[in-house]
Amino acid sequence: MLVPIVLTEQLFRTRAHRPLLRTPGTVAAVLGFLLGAAVVGIGNYVTYGFFPSTVQGVGVLALIGAPVVAGLLLRPSAGPGLPGSALSPRSTALLTAICSALFVFSQDPVGIGWSVPLAVTLAVMAVAAATEAVSIGLLARREGWTERHSLAAATGAMVTYCWNGFLVQFSIHGFTAAGLAAQLVFVALALALLIGAWRRQAAARPA
Repeated sequence: MLVPIVLTEQLFRTRAHRPLLRTPGTVAAVLGFLLGAAVVGIGNYVTYGFFPSTVQGVGVLALIGAPVVAGLLLRPSAGPGLPGSALSPRSTALLTAICSALFVFSQDPVGIGWSVPLAVTLAVMAVAAATEAVSIGLLARREGWTERHSLAAATGAMVTYCWNGFLVQFSIHGFTAAGLAAQLVFVALALALLIGAWRRQAAARPA
C-alpha cells in the first residue's frame, strides 16, 4: 500500500503535500481497488476452487482497513527523533527486499510443496511483515532519514514482487510465451515508474 503512495509523491512532487485525488478521485480509486479485488477473487476461485469463509473475509477486510485508518489518523511526530543514524538508502532497500522475499517465499511461490503447517506459514508471513513495518517506522524517525530512504524502501519491495511474479506465473500456469510476455510488460512498467521516481527525486535535490 505504501509503495504506490511513495511513487506518486515522487513522480508528482508538486502535489506531494496536498490532496492528490480529492473526493471524486478517492471514490474512483476505491472502486478500482474493489474491482481489482473482485478479479483476484474470481481468479483464485477459477484456478484453485477457493472461496473465503465469512471469518476469512472479515479478517481480510480488517487487515485492509487497519493501515487505511492508520494512514488517515497518523501525523508526523513533532518531537525529537530517535537516537542513532538511519541506514543508507541501499541498506534500506535491501532490508525491504529481504522481508518481502521472506513474506512471498513462505507461501511456496515456486510450487515445490512446503511440508510446513499453515500456522507456521502464517507466523512467518506475520513476522516478515511486522519486521519490515516496525523497522522502517523506527528508522524513519532517526537522524539522516530522507526522501531517498523512503524511495529506496519502496524500491526493495517493488523489485521483489517483479521477480517473484515470474515464479508465481510459471509455477501455477506453466511456462508459456503469453505468460512470459505479460510478466515482462508488468516488470517494464514497474521499472519505468521506479526510474522515473528516482530521476524526479535527483532533479529536485539541491546541487
